[in-house]
Amino acid sequence: MSHSHIVAGQGIIGNIPVAARRMVSYVFRLRNQLPRRARPPHDLPGPVPLHQYDDMTTEAIATLDHDDPLFRLLSSDVWPRQLGLPAPPDFEVSKLHPSGIAYRYADPDSGTAVVGKFFGNKWVHGSQEGNQPLRAMLLQREFANLQLVQALGFDQGAYQVVRPLVMEPAINLVLIETAAPGTDLLAAIRAAAFQGAGARLRRFLTAVAGWLAALHRRSAINRAVEPVDAISYFNKLLGQLRTWDIMDWAELARFERLRDRWVASGMLGVAQQALVHGDATPAHFLYDGTTVTVIDLERLRAADPAADLGSIAAELRHMLSWYKGDAWAGEPYIRHFYAQYAAHMNLSGPEFDALTERCRFYMGTTELRICRNSWVDLSYRRAFLAEAERCLAL
Repeated sequence: MSHSHIVAGQGIIGNIPVAARRMVSYVFRLRNQLPRRARPPHDLPGPVPLHQYDDMTTEAIATLDHDDPLFRLLSSDVWPRQLGLPAPPDFEVSKLHPSGIAYRYADPDSGTAVVGKFFGNKWVHGSQEGNQPLRAMLLQREFANLQLVQALGFDQGAYQVVRPLVMEPAINLVLIETAAPGTDLLAAIRAAAFQGAGARLRRFLTAVAGWLAALHRRSAINRAVEPVDAISYFNKLLGQLRTWDIMDWAELARFERLRDRWVASGMLGVAQQALVHGDATPAHFLYDGTTVTVIDLERLRAADPAADLGSIAAELRHMLSWYKGDAWAGEPYIRHFYAQYAAHMNLSGPEFDALTERCRFYMGTTELRICRNSWVDLSYRRAFLAEAERCLAL
């Protein structure tokens, strides 16, 4: 298999400084409290077939062509220089993303593997072509973000991120990183829905809560959150949903009033900033029973930690409702996830109440984002829009 047909052209990206300085941690008062019950959603249609969220297979689909420039990069740089291992004679290739964004390259004998993420194939502004300067910037940013989080102590132990190894703009803007062990949270949610593996999902969510708490704690700074970006993103979602006729004008007006109430409440500007993953979806958290490894840090930024929690909660609400046809199926897992995060952060009762109240805004925002998903049928998206409205109610 050759990747030469997807080479996006030459480009020069400068050296990236390693932002290794640890940020000052904020110490929370000691006290744990169980979360309050989330607001009940509207009835949602379902259940739906499993194939809607099937993972790509990790079985090898080809052997990398020796004439491919990526073969030379792996055999002459990644294996001997970055991994400190002798290069194998061949690399087995597995496709990890349906649109060709990510592939796994493995030594078939030792099992050692890396992942290539091709920013040249990434969907940017609705297209997998063009915008080369922006794609190069995204490549550079993810490399730097992975370095930054590794420098915060996520290079070893129970909480990790993948290690960035090398980036090569000339080979379709590829980032080579270590392969994460384990299965993703998506698989655990499916197992809970279809195989009754609820205990497994709770263990996974406990580990994810610990990873997020570690990130938020290690990177917290004594500076209040500025909610401008969160409100701007909320407005962007409203505009898209109205333009695509998923939301009518009356619904738009109601969501705009809810937005204004959140802004007027002042709640979105009281938290301290910390680094957040920024795209906390189930596919980005992998767990092997011992270690949580996180991928895709393109959207890492300083923001309200509630943004990560609300995103996970919305995904649990959505996916378990979607799979089981039961609007309440995700509720016990959301409660468990919030409680585990509170325990890891040693939150007091008032701190926990304030956090989970803000989580409703970010959960509702993520539910609006989910309503954009074209692969979900329109009747479900319309019903889930009502759930987002209830979640955001003030």
